[in-house]
Amino acid sequence: MVVQVGDKVLVYGAGTPWAFAKKIDPVEVGDKVDVVTLSDGTKLAMPKIELDLSEYVWVIPQWDNGFNLGDLPFGWGMMPLGAAVFTVTGVTCHTVIDNLRKWEPGELAGNVLINITAFNRTKVLGKSNQSVIASNDESTYALLTENDPPAPQNVHFSEGKSFWTLADEGKPAVIEFADSCFYVQYTGTYASFRKYVSQRVNINQVHRVDVAFKYRGTNTGESFGVEINYSGTRLIYWRDTFIDRTAWCFKYSPNLGLWVNVDYPNYTILTLYPAGGDYSNVEIGIGARMRDGTDVGGVHEFFFDYMRFFDINGVEIVEPCHPHAVGDQYIIYNPTTKRLVFNDATKLLTSANWQTGGEGAEISSSPVEYVWDGQGFVYLTSSKTTFSTILFDDLLQVQAVHGETVRTIPFHLGERIAVSGETVSRELTNITRILRAGKNTITLIAKNQDGTKVGFVTAVYVKRNMTVVSL
Repeated sequence: MVVQVGDKVLVYGAGTPWAFAKKIDPVEVGDKVDVVTLSDGTKLAMPKIELDLSEYVWVIPQWDNGFNLGDLPFGWGMMPLGAAVFTVTGVTCHTVIDNLRKWEPGELAGNVLINITAFNRTKVLGKSNQSVIASNDESTYALLTENDPPAPQNVHFSEGKSFWTLADEGKPAVIEFADSCFYVQYTGTYASFRKYVSQRVNINQVHRVDVAFKYRGTNTGESFGVEINYSGTRLIYWRDTFIDRTAWCFKYSPNLGLWVNVDYPNYTILTLYPAGGDYSNVEIGIGARMRDGTDVGGVHEFFFDYMRFFDINGVEIVEPCHPHAVGDQYIIYNPTTKRLVFNDATKLLTSANWQTGGEGAEISSSPVEYVWDGQGFVYLTSSKTTFSTILFDDLLQVQAVHGETVRTIPFHLGERIAVSGETVSRELTNITRILRAGKNTITLIAKNQDGTKVGFVTAVYVKRNMTVVSL
């Protein structure tokens, strides 16, 4: 059916979850719709509805603290699913940064950052994808990190075997810690990779692992390895062998009549780059594989100067870090109210920008994303801390984009007052009606109606208040 002038229809989905999740515009003359005639003769028009589920369906992780999902503010009349999901833009050992958000300092203390992206990888490792927020500024969350297990300890072996666990010495080997070095002497043949020392650690944020070693020994079957594993699953495993005499780590020394590391008598630095993941509770280890092609064995000596761990900025990891990464998606949950927290604090839309301009000239602000939880009233104010009128010359248009929908407060004048010889407008602009719960992109346009200037006489902020503001 094609809708014609005079048709009376009910639009399917109006006032329902679908209408809120994806705006259903009123049917217009010429629209093609499916029509069902009800028993009372009413025609039910069913326009085509296309939903982008990636935008509106929220991925539900499994929760460790067992709160009731029904307590979350996902009422159909309040917000589209997914509106409270945001993206990590930066990390340090103890902080997560989202420079697209703006919070009041300290308002998130005690809340929980729940990493949705990390859920699958943390589930494999038996770790939580949640971190308690200790404090925050406008865009940075300082997170609490447990010290169990700790960051790597005694990585230079300067404290002897402290913090390191020695493997079972079931094969003939000598393991010593002396002169800030971990030393292994092995005699004989052992065909499997053998771990000599290990410790359980938190090396979240690891980007680079450096191991300094040197070797001297007989025969051609020795190899040296480094591993990081969780419950027997290797997250990093590196091994170099010179059975084929082509490996880069070792060379033959005619003067010594032995095989040695390429930098001998100095240490060779082995650098590893782990794949991304959760390294909250892993085992790091150093070992070797002793075998030659004739199974004759021989004497093999390894010296390890250090095993060190660094983040992406080259900062050494010396204390436990959180597992969150740039690009991860997250939500913030308040365990007291049992609700998600996602309303932006006051945001600057434009600084004062009042310029010479003829009649009809326009000045636009840059688009700014403002996240609103659907509660209270939202105003344009000239102060970051209080509600006060903005000044603009002469007409103001406010545009808010939410999803694919654009809502506008059209050009209008405010109360007219004189400023520096010009007549300008002032008002405390209530923009609540053009916003929707979730992410709104706001743009302002000032337009000259008379006089010689145009623009924003004061700065303009967007600010929420839980009750109506009257000046």
